[in-house]
Amino acid sequence: MTIQDLIEELVQRGVRIGREGRSLLFQPKSAVPPDLLDQMKARKAEILAFFDPDKVWQEVVERLEIAHPETPSEIIELLKNCRAEWAPSMGSDE
Repeated sequence: MTIQDLIEELVQRGVRIGREGRSLLFQPKSAVPPDLLDQMKARKAEILAFFDPDKVWQEVVERLEIAHPETPSEIIELLKNCRAEWAPSMGSDE
């Protein structure tokens, strides 16, 4: 199972997943069966890397550049040099 497959499985179960620093956040915890929880623990570093804000930001900029080639190159370069600053708000558990 790839990391993307694991995350998709969690999302299909209604689990919201993200990161805050080196911590993995997910809710509701009750929607994660023990076998998936074991996989999450074993592959925590990979999951955290998947949600790396800089990586996600660069992918967004690349998609923008492809979808909207008319965007001025100065704007694209400015966006590429920005660092994404975000943290998902997970709210409270069930």
